Amino acid sequence: MKRVAAVATKRMHSVQDLMKFMEKGDLPIAEDGSIIIYKVLRRSNGTHSYVDCHTQKVPQSVGSYVCMDESLVDPNRNNECSNGLHVARRGYIKSFNGDVCVLAKVAPEDVIAVPKYDANKMRVAGYHILFELPAPAYDKLRRDVPMTDN
Repeated sequence: MKRVAAVATKRMHSVQDLMKFMEKGDLPIAEDGSIIIYKVLRRSNGTHSYVDCHTQKVPQSVGSYVCMDESLVDPNRNNECSNGLHVARRGYIKSFNGDVCVLAKVAPEDVIAVPKYDANKMRVAGYHILFELPAPAYDKLRRDVPMTDN
């Protein structure tokens, strides 16, 4: 959490806000201090290439680092839907209209807006896609069942 504390003064959220969001979202911390996240995407041309669900214009793939300039991400914690790359809590995954879910990690330094009042998602400046979850694991997440046993 030292990595979060280092940027907490720059952001409008605290380490406690981020920890609370991670706990409710079943988002574990990797050995390198990154936050493990789930990201729902749409398959592009039936391959292992993906696009975002909202605009369908952000290309992504396993191993890629998806990012945008930090200055373009809305830091306002009162705005649930705004500019930025969105990362959802497990319970909100079923709201996305995608056909694949990937496991990715977010550097704490890339977390821009942690939601106020227990919102469903947070905005980040970047994430690194690790791998595509198998269909049974994605189905489990869509039912809001924890993945911590897997």
